[in-house]
Amino acid sequence: MKIKGRLRYNLEMILGRRSIKSRLEDQVRESLEGFFETLIAVADKNPDTQELDLHRLSVAEAEREIDFFLDRQVMAGEKVVRITHGYGKGILACEVPKFLRTHPQVHYLKVGARSGSAVYAVLHQI
Repeated sequence: MKIKGRLRYNLEMILGRRSIKSRLEDQVRESLEGFFETLIAVADKNPDTQELDLHRLSVAEAEREIDFFLDRQVMAGEKVVRITHGYGKGILACEVPKFLRTHPQVHYLKVGARSGSAVYAVLHQI
C-alpha cells in the first residue's frame, strides 16, 4: 500500500496533477489510433481487402447489406474491410458512416478513404 501511494505521488510529480488515469487513457487511445491507421493503410494497398459495394442501394438496403457483410467478415476473421458507397446525391456518403459508428462490430472507422467514396472499418475480433 505504501509503495502504491509513493508510486502515485512520484508519477503525479512527473506528469503533473492531471489524473494519471486520464493521461494513460490518452496515450493508449493515441497508440490504438496509430495502429488502426496503419492497418487501414495496408488494407488500402492490398487488392485482397474484402469490399462491399453499395452503389444504387437505398439507405435501408445498404444497412441490411452492411450488417450481413460485417457478420460474415468477423466470422471469417477479417480485421479491416472497405465499404464503397460512391458519390451520387451524397445520401449514402452521409448515412453509412453514421450507421457504422454505432455498429457493435466496428471498432474504428476511417471516412473519406479513396477520394471520399469509401469507408474503412476495423472490426472487433471474436
